Amino acid sequence: VNQTINIDDTPLHLGISIGISFYPTDGETMDTLITKADDAMYKAKRAGKNHYVSANTIPAPSSSRQTLSDSVASHS
Repeated sequence: VNQTINIDDTPLHLGISIGISFYPTDGETMDTLITKADDAMYKAKRAGKNHYVSANTIPAPSSSRQTLSDSVASHS
């Protein structure tokens, strides 16, 4: 998601960074899965706007990172 919406004639720029963890690969308890997803989310934020990172993957170099916009566009 990367779009601008207007509320009361004020433009708001929205973006999203997502961290993903999978049961049971990344953990077997809710606390572990949430912690790993949270860590992955912060990696996604550091990668730039509109990225997602899986807890069990190491981010690729920036030239080959897939953005959420690219991913959504390829599945449309």
